[in-house]
Amino acid sequence: MQFIIENFKWNNDGLFGEDTVTFEFDVRTDEPEPYTYPGHLQLSTLLNFLPETNAGLAEYIKNVRSSIDGWGPKEGKLMNELGDAVDFKPLVIDLFDRKGWFVAEYERWKKLRAMPPEEHKKVSKIADDLEQGQKALHQDTKNYYDFCESADKALHAIAIRIYPGILDMDTKKVKEFRYIFTREIQRMQEELLKFTMEQ
Repeated sequence: MQFIIENFKWNNDGLFGEDTVTFEFDVRTDEPEPYTYPGHLQLSTLLNFLPETNAGLAEYIKNVRSSIDGWGPKEGKLMNELGDAVDFKPLVIDLFDRKGWFVAEYERWKKLRAMPPEEHKKVSKIADDLEQGQKALHQDTKNYYDFCESADKALHAIAIRIYPGILDMDTKKVKEFRYIFTREIQRMQEELLKFTMEQ
């Protein structure tokens, strides 16, 4: 069977509010009959696989990612930083080919769409309930990273203003400085969350 990817795009609206990237696309095949189904792939899955097939590109992406300030996965920031330098579509196609996912997903979607209407309703109900529970967690996670990143930037800016000699230190010390406030900021966020939840 031959499969073609169309409408390839990405978004970073992570399921739990984190800056994670998902590739979304339509998969089309004309064998044995015309059929299209939705496909998706997490960027993290692709990056875990990439060193096996393109070690140089994997190292390049790793270096770009490590140069980006911020908390959490930072995958959306990574994609924006990479811009057009990396074409992810052929990488996704290669991974799906190697893992046999085109055929596996084709068969899965054929079965799902062949389900009786009653079963579809049950599955939809489960999905709706799950989505409602995720909304609160999604916002909590976004608040966590927003507070931590904002506090981190402010503390580093103040530290450099008062102790400008930090920037003249060797590379190892400057790298240590990037993470010097991490534990304290996390503790501050925990205390703030407890405070906001007190009646």
